[in-house]
Amino acid sequence: MAATPATYRPPHWHDFVFGTDVPWWHPRPETPGPERVETFAARTDGSGVHRLRIDFESGDPPRPRRLSAEATVEDVNRQAWTADVDLLVHPAELYVGLRGERPFVQKGEAIPVDVIATDLDGDAVPGRRVRLRAERLDWTQVEGEWQLVPKDVQEQEVDSGPEPVRVRFDGREGGSWRVLARAVDDRGRSNETELRVWVAGGGPPAAAEPGARAPGAGFFRGPPVRGGARPPRRMAGE
Repeated sequence: MAATPATYRPPHWHDFVFGTDVPWWHPRPETPGPERVETFAARTDGSGVHRLRIDFESGDPPRPRRLSAEATVEDVNRQAWTADVDLLVHPAELYVGLRGERPFVQKGEAIPVDVIATDLDGDAVPGRRVRLRAERLDWTQVEGEWQLVPKDVQEQEVDSGPEPVRVRFDGREGGSWRVLARAVDDRGRSNETELRVWVAGGGPPAAAEPGARAPGAGFFRGPPVRGGARPPRRMAGE
């Protein structure tokens, strides 16, 4: 059994981001590996059947996962047969989508973002409270190590509607901005989406250095975001 980060976009909302956004300054996203791998051994019963129960725990951040199950059985002659199956595990019955008006804005301009809450079939779900957080990711030395640290944090809450709801954040400083949105379904399960926007006037993007990539930090998480061992290169004259 192996669990791996996955993606899911509800139907009808192709221009919205659901889950993790891959910004234009990360042209080669890394393929995520399994977050957890478990191996079991068992014997079939008299009818040749064995059942394995799997309990799905909430992930952090709450995003979809792909569960891959593979089973191998041997007969009395030690001949083996293998079969596998993949399952998509949704973190909640509710998804929250974000749409930026454009991928970059000028320093001092507003960062407009549209918000929609949907069910798994892509039908809009109005009246759901959505918590949003915008933060600028800044390279800072923390205890001798370069890290991407959230700064200029702004928070809002809105209720979803039958159509996308627009919110605005203040792009007061240049650089890479991350907008996080989280919604909760009727059973208290969360789902989160991350959108990236570049505000002109900041340093070069984190991808200017090999391996310098900022992972999602989750919602309202306090510690600095580790994004790589080295800061981005500075341009001539800076």
